[in-house]
Amino acid sequence: MISSVPDSMPGVFDQREAAGFEDSRGTLFFDVARIVKAKKPKVVFMENVKNFATHDHGKTLEVVKRTMETLGYTFYQKVLNAVDYGIPQKRERIYMVCFRNDLGITGFSYPKPFKLTRNVENFLLDDEEMVKDLYVERPDTYFNGIEDDQYSNKSIRLGIVNKGGQGERIYSTKGIAITLSASGGGVFAKTGGYLINGKTRKLHPRECARIMGYPDTYKISDSKVKHISSLAIQ
Repeated sequence: MISSVPDSMPGVFDQREAAGFEDSRGTLFFDVARIVKAKKPKVVFMENVKNFATHDHGKTLEVVKRTMETLGYTFYQKVLNAVDYGIPQKRERIYMVCFRNDLGITGFSYPKPFKLTRNVENFLLDDEEMVKDLYVERPDTYFNGIEDDQYSNKSIRLGIVNKGGQGERIYSTKGIAITLSASGGGVFAKTGGYLINGKTRKLHPRECARIMGYPDTYKISDSKVKHISSLAIQ
């Protein structure tokens, strides 16, 4: 069973006993717990944003752990970063893996990180026709003077548009991508801006899908905005 645990967990979680999940029918996690109780899947896999691990000083995560243990599962959790697993994007998520006790699985370990060998430039489209409408030419574009000739496993900011707020920053394709965002404004909203062939542009939905680890066989929405937003919340 796979689930994305809701980001907002009400304060009623703070000190409840795990067995008391029946009393919190208004929270989505406890809906997940009820399904687990009824169906008893062998493995339950849950994920969420990094901050879920420290939400309410760790109390929220502890309730999830206690609940799964009471339902008869071993509970493992760890925050992993996509950049440590071959994807050139800083995307930190907590991954919770639970095994049904009768399976006798102990000592589960998460995959070991490995060196990044690809950067944003390796995921770009070759077809200029597909990206021609994504270029942005603004008179208020400012570069910081950094030479775009070094590779990095971090994002490399080269400049800004306007005041340099969210969605107004320009990055190198020789670094990693910034985290795709489901919301936010600015001329480079959702993807960030990148210096490509001497010009600045947003990323194409196909490029975003590649940076999220999806193969080119993955079908994308006709709406570029909806597609990028759906990728960003995964």
